[in-house]
Amino acid sequence: AVLKVAQENTSSLAGFYVVNLLNPAEYEKELVAYSDKIKSSFNKNPAVTEFLMRMAKLKSVQIGQPAPQFSINSVDGKPLKLSDFKGKYVMLDFWASWCTPCRQENPNVVRAYQAYKDKNFTILGISLDKDVAAWKAAIAADNLTWAHASDLKDFDSPTAVLYSIEAIPSSFIIDPEGKIVAKNLRGASLDDFLNKTLR
Repeated sequence: AVLKVAQENTSSLAGFYVVNLLNPAEYEKELVAYSDKIKSSFNKNPAVTEFLMRMAKLKSVQIGQPAPQFSINSVDGKPLKLSDFKGKYVMLDFWASWCTPCRQENPNVVRAYQAYKDKNFTILGISLDKDVAAWKAAIAADNLTWAHASDLKDFDSPTAVLYSIEAIPSSFIIDPEGKIVAKNLRGASLDDFLNKTLR
């Protein structure tokens, strides 16, 4: 209903304020499409300008887009680049030791990794932790045996900003050519996607 009101009122600021009630994680495609419709309207409104900038960034990490490249320090302090994983399916898993939903999802991620790691699939865990000790302890406690990296800057992490991360857990699956092919798959959905894709 919210989306319908917004789409029927693209020439009114009321539509814009209504559309902002939607959760970007659930309505990403619709919000990006709405931003395309209003991009030449309300040019002097700072809230609209900020929304359009956010949507342009979100558009750059939609399914089908090339994954933005980055360099980040690994858990042992060495630089890791996304390009190091080229040629494999890689899941970027944005999480943190303090994030309860992330920790609850970790057993599913571990199962997926164990099932598909020999089928050209790997994971790069990107933590939004600031506390190195808590981060390392969570990796060990949850038995996360894949590569890990962090900017140690919470949501101000340049890598999190690059991927428009506003909530965690968030994940992206990138194909061997470097294209984003799936987002935010959890539990059975992750297993179904990997089972279908990695034959």
